Amino acid sequence: MAIEKKESVSGEVKSSAGAVGVAAKSEAPPQIKKKTEPSKKRAPTAKKKTITTKRAPRKLYVKEYEIQVGSYRTRTRAETINERLKELGLAGSIRTRQVGSATYYRVRIGPYSSQGEAAKFLTWLRDVKDLEDSYISQVTRQRVIN
Repeated sequence: MAIEKKESVSGEVKSSAGAVGVAAKSEAPPQIKKKTEPSKKRAPTAKKKTITTKRAPRKLYVKEYEIQVGSYRTRTRAETINERLKELGLAGSIRTRQVGSATYYRVRIGPYSSQGEAAKFLTWLRDVKDLEDSYISQVTRQRVIN
C-alpha cells in the first residue's frame, strides 16, 4: 500500500493513512546583504583652466608656378606691360631682381598650384602680341603655419 502525502496551505501534511504532521519547511540559504555605504557625493569641482601652449610656427616649403611675361631693365617698361595685362583681365605683379650691379624688373602672373594650370594660361597668353616669349617659372616659397 502506497502512502500519499499532501501538503496543505497551512503547512500540515496529511497522509492517506490518516497521520497528520507538519512538513519540514525547506529553508533557503540566508541571503547576505551587502553593506551599502552612504553615497559619496563629490563636491562641485571648479572649472579646470585650459592651458594653451603656443607652438612655434612651422616653416613649410611649397612649389608654385608663375608665368614670367618679361624681364625689363626699366621699371617704366615693366609697368607698361603690367597695365596691358590688367586690360586683358590678368593680375600681374612686378618683382625686382638684382643681378650683379644691374636691376631687373620682372613681370609675372600667378602663382598657380600646378604646372598644368599655369600651362593653360600660358597657351592663351602666347597668342597676345609682344607676350609670345612668356614662359613658366617654378618658384619655391616658404610658408609659415601657426
